[in-house]
Amino acid sequence: MNTNNRISNIAKGCIVVALGFLCMVSSTQAAVIALWKFDGTGTGLTDDSSGNGHTLANSGVTYDAGNAPVGGGTGSALFNGSSILNTVATLDLTSYTQLTIDWYMLPTMSTSTTLGIVWEQSANYNLNPGAVIATVGNTANAVQTVQKTPASILYSAGPAPGGTVTGAWHHYTMTLNTTSLAATTIKLAIDGVSQGTSTGAGAATISDVFFIGARSGGTFSFSGNIDELSITGVVPEPAPVAMLLFSGLGAAYFARKRKN
Repeated sequence: MNTNNRISNIAKGCIVVALGFLCMVSSTQAAVIALWKFDGTGTGLTDDSSGNGHTLANSGVTYDAGNAPVGGGTGSALFNGSSILNTVATLDLTSYTQLTIDWYMLPTMSTSTTLGIVWEQSANYNLNPGAVIATVGNTANAVQTVQKTPASILYSAGPAPGGTVTGAWHHYTMTLNTTSLAATTIKLAIDGVSQGTSTGAGAATISDVFFIGARSGGTFSFSGNIDELSITGVVPEPAPVAMLLFSGLGAAYFARKRKN
């Protein structure tokens, strides 16, 4: 075999192996779990636009036509301080190693000492590992996201934009990562600007009703508008199998070329 053919064969084998690694990378893809757009009355406030059937039950939330963030549709959900939305059935997120919860918010909390639950993935945060919560107000006058694992309680907080919880629409993103299966990291961003990261021991266990605008039972109610609330998750596939398959093909390719 001449030198050029040997180089060509090595290159082809490397491409096959590389494809295995590419398959490994692409095997973890984000999927929209739930999307509540809040773009109308009635079912416009309760339907899950992702198509996954995570319908909400509505107690007192109204449609605020024309009041929406830029790019946020035709209106938003208006919470009056005693209203709440919650999934009709349990929202099981335990198979996801990464979660992103994204929403727009225009709070109208009466004072900075008022605590309002924006959303909560737990019927009882104080007891349930895996609780995920976002709050606004309180004495810190800040937006805060919390993740509870069996071993840790993680906080990621940022000052309310403009130093107040009222006055304008803002965009919030909370990311949760438990890829290591031994630790959890949460991050909070406001209008695309990172506000903080917190990491602690223990993987998240998240399977419960998802509440919007108050805690279970209606306590710690939120006042203001929420729009375009979405949950996106990543589920790991058995990528190593694909990697080994393609790597094996690459090795077989080399072996066959040596034999020839």
